[in-house]
Amino acid sequence: LEIASNLEQEGVTTVTAYWKDDPNPPKPQPAPAPEPEPQPVKNEGGAAGIALPSFKMKDAKVSGNSVKLSWSKFPYADKFTVFMTVDGVQTKLKTTTNNSLTVKGLKNGVTYRFMVTFTVGTWTSPESLAATATVTPYFKPLVSAKLSDGNIRLGWKGVPDAEGYIVYKLVDGKLKQIAETAGTSALITNATSGKEYVFAVSAIINGEKTGVKKSDLITVKL
Repeated sequence: LEIASNLEQEGVTTVTAYWKDDPNPPKPQPAPAPEPEPQPVKNEGGAAGIALPSFKMKDAKVSGNSVKLSWSKFPYADKFTVFMTVDGVQTKLKTTTNNSLTVKGLKNGVTYRFMVTFTVGTWTSPESLAATATVTPYFKPLVSAKLSDGNIRLGWKGVPDAEGYIVYKLVDGKLKQIAETAGTSALITNATSGKEYVFAVSAIINGEKTGVKKSDLITVKL
């Protein structure tokens, strides 16, 4: 009885015994392929080993010249960073551990895009995984004017919760009320050709009139 002595050198782990005079001795069998090593979880754009849950903006509630942002909880996040974009320019507002943020000082009729990213350890989520919201606050009327056959038609975007609107004309340097309406337009008739007119509109909310600044005035010349 002989046992092959070169099996281990040939990478064979199974030892086979056979008779010396056997005309057809068995051939050594190769070792089985090793088991593949476990692979980490893959996430497109995510952190290695983490199956990312849904992350989104829950609410963007506008009140006057402010907006309250709130976003979903993220179980792995250490912190959140809020960005604001206006006219293509992005600004970092704040990094917080909370799931909400109130942003004040918004301008009337301007569109704002907000984005929230989250950080897990040293890894920060890309924009493709961020929570976003876009708002355009109208906390007072934003007035436009059109001319037609000697008449002036004023129009404005409706203000949330407004009970009505007051239309003013600038006379001798002072605003004079010329109309009150529940709608979002007013027609000024019998305007004089070649004359310049200045108007403004305020909203009535909870019985109070919104203020009128110089930047709210609209000038029309026939």
